[in-house]
Amino acid sequence: MPTVVDIAPAGREARRMLRSGTLFAVVVLLALGAPRPAWAYVDPSAGSIFLQLLLGGVAGILVALKLTYRRILGWFGRRDPDAEPSAGGDSDRPR
Repeated sequence: MPTVVDIAPAGREARRMLRSGTLFAVVVLLALGAPRPAWAYVDPSAGSIFLQLLLGGVAGILVALKLTYRRILGWFGRRDPDAEPSAGGDSDRPR
């Protein structure tokens, strides 16, 4: 069975490895995030593709939020005000 004396060096070693791994990760992230000059030509079609990608992403997020909102309202028994009443049960309710 290991004693406290046997375990202590492993703990120090693990902390040292964690610190060196963290330092390595920080250095790599800084190196990848450093700005580099890009000597390239960007034509107008690249801008329109980026704009289309951006607008499509926003539209997709809005649709997903709308569907999720309706599902949450359905859990609490609230109805969509735009929905027409069904033929059964609610026909006597004033419009």
